[in-house]
Amino acid sequence: MQPTYLPWIGYFQLINAADVFIFLDDVQFDKRSWQQRNVINFKGLKKYLTVPVKTKGKYDQKINETLIYDDQNWIKKHLGMIKNSYSNTKYFDKFFPYIEEILKKNYLNICDLNIDLIKLFTNYLKLDTKFYLSSELNVSGSKDVKLINLLKKLNINHYISPPGSKSYIDQKKFVQENIKLEFFLYKINNYYNNNQEFVEGLSIIDLIFNKGEDSINFI
Repeated sequence: MQPTYLPWIGYFQLINAADVFIFLDDVQFDKRSWQQRNVINFKGLKKYLTVPVKTKGKYDQKINETLIYDDQNWIKKHLGMIKNSYSNTKYFDKFFPYIEEILKKNYLNICDLNIDLIKLFTNYLKLDTKFYLSSELNVSGSKDVKLINLLKKLNINHYISPPGSKSYIDQKKFVQENIKLEFFLYKINNYYNNNQEFVEGLSIIDLIFNKGEDSINFI
């Protein structure tokens, strides 16, 4: 999977289902995608938090080449929005400082920021999945060919794919390589304890601020 910003709960369900998780950090950056933004619950409404990145004239840049704008106002804005949205939740005071610490490091690269946040949440949830960077595995190909070459490099014979990949994956190629292909089914249950209307598709921080260490039971 591409490393995304403050990923939604389903991202971590996929991590939890796997023994090995490969960050596709050397694929093309997709402007205005989850690679630079995500959604929080702001008073019952979905609110986007977007990291400003440098894309002008860099149409083919990879995720690990994508730089964040030097202006720190976005950091203050994101921390302020998170605080305004979740300061009354049960586990806000316990977890917010960890997010604040990472954002205030002033990362130069969106990929590094995203991966460190993902590892923060993964450690908090006590998931023991092993991470790799596709750029460090040094394989060729694109789309499903690249996926197969990554799997073969690590001697993996079972691939769990997000359902959105069905549009470009040729399942016959996996059969030919003796790799079991499974499309993951996300299931997000309502974790709110009150009569508040449940909002789907939110960042993992919504779950953690509401459920704390019990969040793992919803992953």
